[in-house]
Amino acid sequence: MFKISEADVYGLAEFKSKDRGIGFNFKLKKPINIDLGLFEVFQFQIGQNIYTGKIFVPVGPPPELGS
Repeated sequence: MFKISEADVYGLAEFKSKDRGIGFNFKLKKPINIDLGLFEVFQFQIGQNIYTGKIFVPVGPPPELGS
């Protein structure tokens, strides 16, 4: 998806959240710059499973309770 060589990837963790679905945490061997605007909507395959998603970039702090 990000066109990163497998040699640069240290690990990958999948996690599930009740309110946000499935997430992935990529661990890289060294920092890289990625233009997230190019991947706003994406699709990739792991084994027989096809995943689609959208990248959400935080915009400021979350609203306070009750607002």
